[in-house]
Amino acid sequence: RGAGRTLAVPHGSPHHDRESPLNSVPPMWYAELKRWLHCAFLVVSYFGVGVLFYSHVERKACADDAEPEPMEPMCTEPWSPIDSVYFVMVSMSTVGYGDLAPSTPVSRAFTLFF
Repeated sequence: RGAGRTLAVPHGSPHHDRESPLNSVPPMWYAELKRWLHCAFLVVSYFGVGVLFYSHVERKACADDAEPEPMEPMCTEPWSPIDSVYFVMVSMSTVGYGDLAPSTPVSRAFTLFF
């Protein structure tokens, strides 16, 4: 008896004429905000990749090591996250003070494309 019957609303019914929140067009400010958030996400992600890379790959001379002995190897330590943020910011702004610089071929290649 109930075979072939559906619970679908007919096409011309008033139910289809109502405005659905899913079908409405968002306001112009929403689209602009979405673009700005997308841009901010990309910049922060790009910045984060540089900071993570430099803080894990680069090394610098130890801060407390005044003058190493002639036959003693030089003390090095990894770049701190603050050093990495500083270097990425200086590199992204194309200032390049030169106080921190990539020291390995891998980090130089990364910096070239960064």
